[in-house]
Amino acid sequence: MRSKPAASSLPVVQISRRGVNRLQSGHVWVYRSDIVSANGVAPGTAVGVTDERGKFLGTALYSSASQIAVRMISPRPVDDLSRLLRERIQGALRYRERVVRDTDAYRVIFSEADFLPGLIVDRYNDVLSMQILTQAMDAEAVRETARYLGIGITGLINGLDPEVVVIGGEITKAWGLIEPIIVEETKRSLLAPRAYGIAIRRSAFEVRPSLKGALTLIQKDLLSVPHVG
Repeated sequence: MRSKPAASSLPVVQISRRGVNRLQSGHVWVYRSDIVSANGVAPGTAVGVTDERGKFLGTALYSSASQIAVRMISPRPVDDLSRLLRERIQGALRYRERVVRDTDAYRVIFSEADFLPGLIVDRYNDVLSMQILTQAMDAEAVRETARYLGIGITGLINGLDPEVVVIGGEITKAWGLIEPIIVEETKRSLLAPRAYGIAIRRSAFEVRPSLKGALTLIQKDLLSVPHVG
């Protein structure tokens, strides 16, 4: 007999019967129209998701602004989000090692497809472009998101050894707050001393860091063309 997931200690978001049906049919999003209650839940935080009777359905990231209000992380309680993040990034890297051939420009992490909702990472040679699609509005949620970003960047640096990491998304509007947290978390966990010199930058395009990554690669290639004559 399968045991039921234990209740989560996280803030709770209740969803409608229609939202429950979507999750049970395999969807990983719950739309705003199916939110019954999210009282006191800070934007951008991890939450426990329940039905209207209080039955636990899983752990998710919550947004108060997007029509996609809930992005599921796991059907079970998540006590250590940092560990889960590391494991899923490592899993995504291992998968790309198996399937990517003869190119150094490809998508490293593809959001829900890699069980990392709201995170997209593209590689352009030695430039990594990160796009954060989840919301983080209040200061505490921003700090926590920055810490998780640092953990995620560390896993990518240890696995791919880039020279530049470009970060975009709504959270970069608080760059002055998140940059030192990201840098501190990254340096604390890096494996290779060489990685301390890697540049971590805010995308000038905010929500389109992949464009900056591509332009950075093009610029680097143009500048590295040897002079002839």
